[in-house]
Amino acid sequence: MSMKYQIESAHIAEYDLWTLPGIDFPLRGPPVSLDGSAPAISFLGAAQVFGAFVNHPFPNLVGEMLSARVLNFGNGGAGPKLYLERPKLLELVNDSAACVIQVMSARSAMQNKYMSSLNGRASVRLTYPDGRSEECLGHHALTKIAEEVSKQEFSELVAETLENYLAQYRELCETIAVPKVLLYVGRNPPMIDGATEDWTPEQLVGAHPHLITEGVFSQLQSYCDATVVVTGHEGCDKRLLDRVTGTYTSIKRSETFTVRTHNAYISPHMHVRAALELYPVLEPLLSG
Repeated sequence: MSMKYQIESAHIAEYDLWTLPGIDFPLRGPPVSLDGSAPAISFLGAAQVFGAFVNHPFPNLVGEMLSARVLNFGNGGAGPKLYLERPKLLELVNDSAACVIQVMSARSAMQNKYMSSLNGRASVRLTYPDGRSEECLGHHALTKIAEEVSKQEFSELVAETLENYLAQYRELCETIAVPKVLLYVGRNPPMIDGATEDWTPEQLVGAHPHLITEGVFSQLQSYCDATVVVTGHEGCDKRLLDRVTGTYTSIKRSETFTVRTHNAYISPHMHVRAALELYPVLEPLLSG
């Protein structure tokens, strides 16, 4: 996904991609010395952590505020399994002074009766009850299977998915020995627990991070040492800017979907807010 962002939006943001031995995907830069004496902060998460479409993602901002080295392991569509399967990456995380872990979407940990996650990211293999199968994004797979099964079975699929999602998060957090800061960042807060009698599949799935209710979020908090929550719509309506020509631009991702504003991920404004909220939580961890 890092290369996809580079190919489609290098005219919008400078990603300074770089690589490390033993890690099979490019990292958001700028590059950092692993032998430096300054403390390092590691960051795990999806496109919001990577900083898609922005020049100054919150990991870089808060790292500069704290005079710390930054290891940004954010990867588009990432779920906890992506990191569990990369021991070299986790070694680097455990060599840092603290680790910020985003609340990643449960669509990236889809493991249930009809779905299996592909490469620990957002796409899944969906197998229908009649044996048909296809690959699609996890949240799309849920709405597709909802048309094939009863509401009771769909509800059970969501519960099974979240059980596996939480198990993966728990294992990831148990593997990380340094202080862990859980970060919830997005336009909307976690969904309220409990569905009404007339609930729809779309209501259970929700927006990014998909399937994350207050109860799920509470469980995730119990795995970490501190929590930071940053939500809001500020800046999401601002146009994408071509940094070369100084004109507004857009990215066509399909025949029906064109990205024109910062509403696809989180806005530059939200990145600044996230950095400011993380600062007082991370500062004592680094000085200590």
